[in-house]
Amino acid sequence: MMSTPPPPVTHIHFVDTSEIKTQDVLLGKGGASGGHVGTIAFKALVESRLDSYRNANYTMRNGKNILTLQVVHLIHLSGGRFLTTDAHPGVESSRRWSVLESMVARIKVREYFREFIKNVQKQRRPCVLLDKIGLSGIFCKNSTYTEIVFYVATSPHIRDFLSARNEVIEKRKQKIPLCNKK
Repeated sequence: MMSTPPPPVTHIHFVDTSEIKTQDVLLGKGGASGGHVGTIAFKALVESRLDSYRNANYTMRNGKNILTLQVVHLIHLSGGRFLTTDAHPGVESSRRWSVLESMVARIKVREYFREFIKNVQKQRRPCVLLDKIGLSGIFCKNSTYTEIVFYVATSPHIRDFLSARNEVIEKRKQKIPLCNKK
């Protein structure tokens, strides 16, 4: 009687919340990921290359794959990582983040490009958060990820916006009313 071989063991590298860097991209739904400086800079980077992505396969073979790999490479060059809190089989659930491999990160980058294109086709801004902060459309396709992270991290306007946003998120978690009704 033949038995099936065990599934391949993949190494999952976990990062504690305290180890998250400014240039890391936090993937997932919710306040922690959306309001992080690196995630906002990543969205601005994707938006700045949206036209190149749309036209990529017309200008070179495998152009979209190359462009998504370039985005992943830019983030890795700056010292950033793609982190997610998705549950892993056999791993206890916690607030630890896991580092995505480059090819999985490339798929996530491709998903962001597609989402932004879909929003544009519906005659909306590519990213609502970038629009609210005032970052939509201000970076060009030659902007580096490091430049964008620096701008996002040092802008008082963005810091104030994110602080207010995080306060609202915390109040929702605690189920505290946002305003006092008389």
